[in-house]
Amino acid sequence: MFDKIKQLIGHVLIYGFGNIGNRMVGFLLIPVYSRYLSPADYGVLALVGMFDQILYAVMNMGQSSALFRTYFAHDDPKGHETVVTTSLWLIVCLSMPIGLLGLVLAKPLAVIVTGNADYASWLALGVAAVVAKVLLRLPLQVLRARQASRQYAGWMLAQ
Repeated sequence: MFDKIKQLIGHVLIYGFGNIGNRMVGFLLIPVYSRYLSPADYGVLALVGMFDQILYAVMNMGQSSALFRTYFAHDDPKGHETVVTTSLWLIVCLSMPIGLLGLVLAKPLAVIVTGNADYASWLALGVAAVVAKVLLRLPLQVLRARQASRQYAGWMLAQ
């Protein structure tokens, strides 16, 4: 029992380090942002970020939680492989068209989100980042399910 608790604490610390490391990079980029962005640009960046969060929730479709629920319902590697493959196909077949639509409609969406079509490239970049995040999330969740905390933390830092 004590070994399980010790293992759990070790995984929690490593996962936490990976997640905190990812946030630290964003914090360290504040001087770069403040040098190249105006206060108005910060507002637009915040609006695009909020739009990206909504888009991520739609494109992810709860796959992170669903993967864990169904992954641990199987005891055999074949069942695990089927769960991961099904999740990947669901993400690719349903989320990718949403992402492509967001890229095609970047200019009208920029007008709706920011009030200015000049920020269409920012919105398109945000949509592309969400697509990448959704696709990257699945392998990270598989690493967590396999309790590969060190690899997870390494990829979170690289991200």
